[in-house]
Amino acid sequence: MSNSVKFLQTFHKHTIITRDFCKALDAADILEPMQTNVALNSGAKFSLPGLLCATREKLKALSAGTLETLFAADYLELIYLHMHSLNNLDELLQSAQARQAVRQ
Repeated sequence: MSNSVKFLQTFHKHTIITRDFCKALDAADILEPMQTNVALNSGAKFSLPGLLCATREKLKALSAGTLETLFAADYLELIYLHMHSLNNLDELLQSAQARQAVRQ
């Protein structure tokens, strides 16, 4: 089997996993709209609206049955990774700005 076919099979598999995960998050009602504001070193500012983020408060409010369902599907780990990644958003932006400054 060629590398291209393997790649496409893996991509398709992960697309289905992602779709099912998103459906589970929607069904659990733990996503909240979020907007982040970005201020670049150049002084430029912009907003990133339309983000959907899981919150600790929504996760804590879930019923035992919903938590069990998310746990059984291995989604709780993904939810915590998502929430942790949000904490790194500022660091990611600072790193991108530093790389941009080096290129100039």
